Amino acid sequence: MSNLRHLGIDADEIIPHVWQGGFPGQEARANLPRAGFQVVVLAAREAQIPLSQFPPGITIYYLPLDDLPLPLPDITRAAVKKLARKLAAHVQHGENVLVTCAMGLNRSGLITGTTLKVLGMPGIEAVRKLRQLRDPQALSNPVFFAYVVRGRAS
Repeated sequence: MSNLRHLGIDADEIIPHVWQGGFPGQEARANLPRAGFQVVVLAAREAQIPLSQFPPGITIYYLPLDDLPLPLPDITRAAVKKLARKLAAHVQHGENVLVTCAMGLNRSGLITGTTLKVLGMPGIEAVRKLRQLRDPQALSNPVFFAYVVRGRAS
């Protein structure tokens, strides 16, 4: 699963079994099983796709977030932590996880970075990895960046 662009999937592997990417369009959704994904997260509030538009057998998690540099409400922080724990469990069971938002940078970075922390990676290392492997602009939202670096994931 090293390069998925030929399948219409805009995503990069961050660690084994964890991928981060942009909005999964129709071609990408159709190719998710072929690419080996068992789990997909939709984090863009403006791009929530009905379950019926995904192939059967894919576990879908919805966490619609806004990409605004505003403080994260307690309920949002709790939801991110809860989802990150679930994703870490999928990864530990060898399942391939794709975390998406509109462009695959901030909202997906918040969830991916928090998942990496649950898996034991220090926050600043998670940010470095996301910026190196996904895009230098990953986690450019200062609130999301600060949460991944300093927020508690456990």
